[in-house]
Amino acid sequence: MLIRWIREGAKYEPHWAFVPPTKSAPPAAGDGWALDPIDRFVAAAADKTGLQPRPEADRATLLRRLHLSVTGLPPSPEETDAFLADKS
Repeated sequence: MLIRWIREGAKYEPHWAFVPPTKSAPPAAGDGWALDPIDRFVAAAADKTGLQPRPEADRATLLRRLHLSVTGLPPSPEETDAFLADKS
C-alpha cells in the first residue's frame, strides 16, 4: 500500500517538529498598547475577530495570576502585602 501511494505521486512533507522554525516579522498591529513583538501577533489576531484589549490589571491581580500559574495556589496575605509594598 505504501509503495502504491508513492507511485501515485505521494506528497511528502517532513513532520513539523523536525522543520527548523523561521523568524516572522511582527505585524503592524496593536499601536498604543503592544509592548513587545508577541503583543503585536496577539493584536493582529484580535483585530481579525474584532476583539479589543482589556485595561491592564492592577498589581494585586497580576500577583494572583502569576502565583496561581506558578504554584497552583493563591498568594498568602503576607505575600500580597509584601508585593504591594515593594515599588521596584
